[in-house]
Amino acid sequence: MASGADRPTFSPDGGVLVVREPFSETPTLWNARTGTRIDEGTITGSSHFTRDDKILVTVNGTHVWLFDTTRGKVLDGPLPGYSPMPVAPADSSRAYLIRWSRPSGSLAVRRLWGDQRTFTFPGVLAQDISGGVPAVVLGNGQIRLWSLDDGSPLGSVDTGHPLSRGTSVELSSHGRSLRLEDTGGRGIVYWDIGRRVRVSFVETMGNVETRFMPGTRTAVVAELLRDGRRISSLIDLDTGETKPVTIPDGWTNNRCNQLACRSADRRTIEVWDLATGRRITLTGHTHGIYNLAHGPDDRMLASQSSAGIIRLWQPRAERPNAIPAAWLLIGDQQACIYVAATL
Repeated sequence: MASGADRPTFSPDGGVLVVREPFSETPTLWNARTGTRIDEGTITGSSHFTRDDKILVTVNGTHVWLFDTTRGKVLDGPLPGYSPMPVAPADSSRAYLIRWSRPSGSLAVRRLWGDQRTFTFPGVLAQDISGGVPAVVLGNGQIRLWSLDDGSPLGSVDTGHPLSRGTSVELSSHGRSLRLEDTGGRGIVYWDIGRRVRVSFVETMGNVETRFMPGTRTAVVAELLRDGRRISSLIDLDTGETKPVTIPDGWTNNRCNQLACRSADRRTIEVWDLATGRRITLTGHTHGIYNLAHGPDDRMLASQSSAGIIRLWQPRAERPNAIPAAWLLIGDQQACIYVAATL
């Protein structure tokens, strides 16, 4: 998603330009290719594009407006109660808005493609959406999956016991696995959605972090015990087999499949690919590295040294090395985070 700020902001494909004067809540929209203005002065608040650039979502306080960038018209609004930013999967242009009232359990999902249809689900304790498929958790212990294309049910999982508020659910990126954390003391359970079977159970006696590894059928579990020990493991989501792994302190973790860590002298980077077990060393900095950040996927890594130099890396390449054209010399010591977020 691209968001508006005091500086001019382009849509993802560069076709639309958002301009807002400092301290102003009213941006103007321009066709970046023709130089013509495409709004009618009715847009207020921060702006967020869908990835196909067709819809601009603007947020002012707790109200949302939808703007058609192709026709230059407001589609709908104000829409109260929706989350302040639209959700857009990294691998899809199909974005959607969510309005969820936790006290009543009423969930509304408005898709931002096609006929802009809104789907409603009652009695929802927890929810997650992946690839256009909502998973909703109900108090009777059922987890139901639906299609945002036509509203048809795609299946359900029965946990076999009632669930309470505070329960959380997460779908894997490929939609075949589900992670359920029950606050009733039952720990974390991984389910195979297609087979409707429980694959693995993780007891949560300490501080537990878990995540799916995108593109694989594996989950990572890291638990910090009360005595200070850290236990990490990989779970095969097909068989339920659990393999212990050692993750040293200092590794930075992103939402993808790689861990990165600075060396003792802070001038080289160690990268560990969890999917393959491959470990590589990246060299090139002549000053101490103090900041590392992954891009949206695990194909790019940004490192910043105390000299203000940012280097961009491709750790997955056969011979990983810095990308010479992407070396940046900057004055802002925090720019590494911004650069990595836009890779």
